[in-house]
Amino acid sequence: MELRKRHGSLRIRYMNDTRICFHCEAVLRSSWEDEKTSNVSANIEVSSKSDGCEQLRRQKIGENLEFLPDKKICESRKEGINIIFEGNYKVPGAVKRLPKADYDVDANKIKLLTTQSQYLPNVVRYYGMECDDDQECFYLVTEQQNWGTTFNLDELIKTDLAINTNSFEAVTEDGLSSTSVAVLDDRLEAVKNIVGDFNLIPENGGRIPDLSYTLLREVLYGLVQLNDIMEISHGELKPENILIIKKESSWRVRLSDIDISKKPPTKSYNKSYSYLSGFIPARNDRGIQIGVDDMYAFGKLFSYCITGRSEFGDWRTVTNKRGSSLLNYPEAYQLYCCLSSRNPAESLTAKEALHHPHFWDPEKKLAFLRDSYNKVYEFEHSTGLLKELDSISWKVIEGKWKGENVKTWNKRIDGEIVDYAEDQLRKYSNPDSTYKYKSFPELLRFIRHMFVHYGRHPQNIQKSIGSLYKGFYDYFESKFPNLLIEVYKAVKKWCGKDEYFCRYFQDHN
Repeated sequence: MELRKRHGSLRIRYMNDTRICFHCEAVLRSSWEDEKTSNVSANIEVSSKSDGCEQLRRQKIGENLEFLPDKKICESRKEGINIIFEGNYKVPGAVKRLPKADYDVDANKIKLLTTQSQYLPNVVRYYGMECDDDQECFYLVTEQQNWGTTFNLDELIKTDLAINTNSFEAVTEDGLSSTSVAVLDDRLEAVKNIVGDFNLIPENGGRIPDLSYTLLREVLYGLVQLNDIMEISHGELKPENILIIKKESSWRVRLSDIDISKKPPTKSYNKSYSYLSGFIPARNDRGIQIGVDDMYAFGKLFSYCITGRSEFGDWRTVTNKRGSSLLNYPEAYQLYCCLSSRNPAESLTAKEALHHPHFWDPEKKLAFLRDSYNKVYEFEHSTGLLKELDSISWKVIEGKWKGENVKTWNKRIDGEIVDYAEDQLRKYSNPDSTYKYKSFPELLRFIRHMFVHYGRHPQNIQKSIGSLYKGFYDYFESKFPNLLIEVYKAVKKWCGKDEYFCRYFQDHN
């Protein structure tokens, strides 16, 4: 990683990862101009021409900060603290007032956020901080959001649940007053109008919608930018702090409300994670990996987006008409287990999570299965990888299939495809050759042959097996749900550091 000035612009490079590496001057020209225009257009109105109101009262803090104490954007439940006002810090912004007694401010973190956040596409921009004269409060200034196009992840999930349960009341929080419930209902209706038709949470064990992958991937990009590029933790990662901007067909994610205190985070480890008691990771200034607390919180976000069941706060979202469970999605479940593991050796960084097969596209998944087969037969037949795959054959092949217990993989595949593949095997290999239907490595061999020679299959076979790449992968995933993740775990165990697999486990152009 390097941060350096070049010709007046900041260039950020990150370990050859082409998605996260970016030349900021070029990126910012496209990604920030819209926001700049939006902020200017949302400038503070100090008078009302329509009704002749008097000029709104202004309050100045320090040299650069002005805000309107009568124009609150939002306020915490504890009246009088953590209020956000409209204001100016050389440019229009949102001014958050925080009691100084409650915060041991991390000055280095504030400096990094105010000087570098403008270069990070997935982090809300921070403009500066000022203290009042009596030193009782300080004021943190960030870019002001356009709530006509912006909402948070919690609101989006609740809107999705409300649409599918035909009731906004089913997803409101316990303990809210009737007025607060009405305001929340109105807000969810507003979010629905912003996003239009969308699908986020899978229904009844169905496929995970593309939007879920997009948003979760964007959250991880933001964490990489904080944890790896700026070397700071978010510290308060939760659905309400994941801002989503919807403009036409594009979805953009920004992380907001970063914890600026020096206190070790504790909120991420509530009762829903009681088994983690005694294992609250320290911050980076104590020599522990930066962002480990963020990744625990991301695990809960991840589960919330797929199941619709929240692990945040003291309430649980009602999902009476949802049958989704992480157990229905082997790659997602395995990733969640890593994110929530008590064992630091099994936990993942944001960058490692981005490389997990849950986020791979069908082409990469098929390439991995092909390469895994190739690697198996590079070795002698006594090697660990081959033995490992043979030992877990039952996890992939055996079980209930269309009402009967099957122990061979050919029973799960259409007969015409198996017959065709057998004919091709005998034609281009030994006339007596055949596949071993109880062998997991032989299943990989079968998939590899069908994949590599797809272009010469007759039309009826191509139609049955699906189009490259998505249709083809979906076909085998529907027959063998545990196929990819079991191969992944075995290959990572035996060949995780092998250069041959570097593009699946490490950074690669």
